[in-house]
Amino acid sequence: MGNTYKTYQALLDTIEIVENLLKDAGLLDGLSLTPESIKTSKKPIFWYLNTKSKEASSKETYVTYSVQGLDPHDWGDGRVISRSPNVNINIFTRIRKSDKLIKDLNEVFVNNGWTFELQNSDYDGGLHFYIYTFNCRVVLMDG
Repeated sequence: MGNTYKTYQALLDTIEIVENLLKDAGLLDGLSLTPESIKTSKKPIFWYLNTKSKEASSKETYVTYSVQGLDPHDWGDGRVISRSPNVNINIFTRIRKSDKLIKDLNEVFVNNGWTFELQNSDYDGGLHFYIYTFNCRVVLMDG
């Protein structure tokens, strides 16, 4: 009899998978960059949960993501054998049209079996950012 797919393991798996998908879409991991390379990078940068510096949040475009849930999906012998991560991808941009970034993210997530659904689009007049939130789901199995 196998083990239950524990929440902490599903969280670690989800973060690793989402980071790889964001990299596949051409984004850079903000935690892997120096403050200077954050400032000079032309590619969008992503962070888990929030940006980590003033340089980061002053970029023209950046992406954050968060894990909103890890609901059990399938059970076997009374234990959880798969989970369905619920991930929000937030695009912050000063560019009115972010079609290419949205298209690239959409294709990478969908091509890897995830949903990629727009939850909200808004403009924050105080921050001067257009903000797009996409909800992404998939079913993950332990191992």
